[in-house]
Amino acid sequence: MVGCCSAPTATIVSAVPCAQRTLGLAVVHLPRIRAPVPRPFLFCRCRFALLCLLPCALVVFAVTTARASDELRWLADDVQCDSASSTATVDEPSADQELVTVAAASLISAAAGDLRSCAQLTAASLDAPDEIAGGSPDDTFVEPLGPGSSTPPEAMSTAMAAADEAGDELWSVSTRGLPGAGCGCVADFQPSVERFVCGRGWQSSSMEEFLATDDHIRTTAIFVHGNDTDAQEAEARGRELFQEFVTCGQHAAPVRLVVWSWPSDKVLCRYRKDAQLKACRTNVEGYYLACFIDQLDLSTHVTLGGYSYGARVVTGSLHLLGGGQLEGRQLTERMHPERQPASAVLIGAAMANNWLLPGMRHERALSQVHRLTILFNPQDFVLHFYPRLWGRGGPDALGATGLVGARRLGADLAKVRQINMQPQLHRHHGWDYISESGPVMTVVRRELLAPSHAAE
Repeated sequence: MVGCCSAPTATIVSAVPCAQRTLGLAVVHLPRIRAPVPRPFLFCRCRFALLCLLPCALVVFAVTTARASDELRWLADDVQCDSASSTATVDEPSADQELVTVAAASLISAAAGDLRSCAQLTAASLDAPDEIAGGSPDDTFVEPLGPGSSTPPEAMSTAMAAADEAGDELWSVSTRGLPGAGCGCVADFQPSVERFVCGRGWQSSSMEEFLATDDHIRTTAIFVHGNDTDAQEAEARGRELFQEFVTCGQHAAPVRLVVWSWPSDKVLCRYRKDAQLKACRTNVEGYYLACFIDQLDLSTHVTLGGYSYGARVVTGSLHLLGGGQLEGRQLTERMHPERQPASAVLIGAAMANNWLLPGMRHERALSQVHRLTILFNPQDFVLHFYPRLWGRGGPDALGATGLVGARRLGADLAKVRQINMQPQLHRHHGWDYISESGPVMTVVRRELLAPSHAAE
């Protein structure tokens, strides 16, 4: 019996030291595993670092906002999609592709484009005489701004009351209710028309009533606003511009100012996507504006003015009137195929700086004008981001550098004049700054109230 019990007893006795060693090892190592976790200490350090960084971040945010809040509000208005430039090819997507891009993820931002041509045009403008000057590196005409004039506020109300007696009229043509993919004949164009009556405000009208006021004496000046502008703001700007016209005394003939109100209200929170969506809309607006001009009588003298995205609408309509195509749209049914050339002024144009050249998107625009004035600002804060709208390597904006590669225009080069607005506007792009600049508004009035080519 002793022999039978000795083996299990020896096994149990030998297992006791093993268990002791195992338990002892666990007791020794357990504190070593849990000891290095000073959570309250780390939390205090992180909280102290956050409290130190938060005031710095608030200061940076405040400084940046104070510097750029007014320009960033116009970013969707001014930054635009571009076609390929002569040096870096970036094709603008079609209308369907653009709408898909707007709904997709955010695009990769790229560095700003080369501004060498901008510096060349700036230097040329400083050396140019008071009148049109040539000989710049791109053989463009660069003209400096002269002294401007401002209208006293007390004179505006009196001038508005006398505008009807002088034959001056203010109209609003709105395409805000029209489809965004319109394509076809002129019969599809049915805008909302209003007329401003002194003492009564804006009154509903129609295209028939508007066309009935056509004559060969009155100048029809069409102004197209930029992005981030609702209907009320567009009409308010039109009235301010009309007051400038009737009080300046620079027009010998009556003027009929047409405010082209297009759907540019801000619809997306992100500036880039909103700007992309409005860039697609400018192609449609160019078609609608071409339909509108084509319905005017042949004897009507037309002048055009476009600000920021509105400049794209103006040149797009001129391109279509010249027989071109724009995103598959073309004026197939013309009422007046042959028209007298118009005059146009582009203010801070948010379009590629080579679109007016042969073979580019708006190549036939210059065939419909006898003079095109380009107001550009090399220091424009908003247009500085224009090359980044559709991705890496986009062309610079026409409103930032002026027209480049102008040697390719041939005989149309004599129609182009360029004016540097930088000394007056500095880095600003918003219309409020432009309207408050006397020299800039003097040029705008001069071009929109310019007589017909035959009269000159």
